[in-house]
Amino acid sequence: MDIRTLRYFVEVVRQQSFTRAAEKLFVTQPTISKMLKKPRR
Repeated sequence: MDIRTLRYFVEVVRQQSFTRAAEKLFVTQPTISKMLKKPRR
């Protein structure tokens, strides 16, 4: 897991919402979903 993916994950947990996390991070909701679906190394 890289630092960006970790930031996305933490923000989703904080916001309890993919949509609100995306707004806070200035990315789209599908971007966050895709990043968190990627297999971890």
